[in-house]
Amino acid sequence: MNEKLKKLLLDIFAVLEFSEEEKKIALLDFEKKVAAEILRSVQDELPANYREYIERNMSKADNAADPMVGKIREELRRLHSKEEYQKMGGEILNRLLPKYIEYMGTGLSAEKQQLLEEKIRNLNE
Repeated sequence: MNEKLKKLLLDIFAVLEFSEEEKKIALLDFEKKVAAEILRSVQDELPANYREYIERNMSKADNAADPMVGKIREELRRLHSKEEYQKMGGEILNRLLPKYIEYMGTGLSAEKQQLLEEKIRNLNE
């Protein structure tokens, strides 16, 4: 995830009054969600044995010690550039964040809801 998107998420978390620890956890959750969505979107481009491995081991796919994970990562780097993955990630966040803001903004003051809406508008600029 690029620095602009990280900053945007951290700004949103600040409006939601997350503690520093909560911000770290929420950022990691978003990174994992975006990575999983990217993986799903390019999965059909992978060889069958990689797709099967991902299907069986999706929850363990962050295990860097597993040689298959390394092979899949290498194949993913071959398929698309870092910039292409960042663009995909931005598009995914464009879909996820409005729903997240709507959900998390429930019960907040009108002022904070407006701040969150401004953050979403900034995402699309």
